[in-house]
Parts: sequence; structure tokens; C-alpha cells
Amino acid sequence: MISYRKVTTIKNDYNPYSKSEYSNTYFSGDNNWQYIQLGGVEKHIDISQKAGADKVDHSDDLSENLGLYYIGKSAYENKISQIIANKLGQYFINQSSLKGQISNELTTTIVNLIITWIVKLKRTLI
Repeated sequence: MISYRKVTTIKNDYNPYSKSEYSNTYFSGDNNWQYIQLGGVEKHIDISQKAGADKVDHSDDLSENLGLYYIGKSAYENKISQIIANKLGQYFINQSSLKGQISNELTTTIVNLIITWIVKLKRTLI
């Protein structure tokens, strides 16, 4: 999940929710606001050896933040089936810091929600 807020200083003793490394990205905005993105804590999850993964963007270097999004996006674009997307999502979660914390059923639900969200977003933009 990406969250942001106006910041003036960044504490060096930041303790992330998982046991992963902290990373940050700065964004410039209007009126000299700066935003810090919290996340991207695991950047190198590799699903490329799984069936259908070659159709997923960045399959050999997925971030924990966007991995399920890219999997869902590939299913939305009909590059992979929803069944393959769900299997890849489950494999992805088991490679992340969430291993053992999210059931396969919940992962499937999340992937399906991402696909539905992309469909609604595309319709809104048209």
C-alpha cells in the first residue's frame, strides 16, 4: 500500500511493519511539498520460473507493493487466465514477508479485487 503525507524531516530510526529493509522515494508537489512513499520494502521477488509469469511485467523483480497489482493487471489484459493469476498471486505472497500470514483464499480474493478495480478504473477514465 502506498501512503503519503507532507514531511519536513525523516527519522533515521524508522521501524517498518515487516522485517524488510526500509526504502523511500521522494515526490515533489505543488507549493514545495514533498511526499515520502512508504513501501517497496522488498524489491526483488522473483516469480519468473512459474507458468504464465513471463506475461507479468517485472516478473523477475517484483516489489512487495506492486506484485499483486502486476499479476492482476496481466489477467485484466488477458495475457494470463484468472486461474494462473491466482496461482501466481499465491506464490508471490509466499515469497514475500507476508508468508504464512495471508491464506491462499485471501490472496485469490485480493487478486480478483485488483482485476475488478482495474476494470472499474478503466471505465471511469473512458
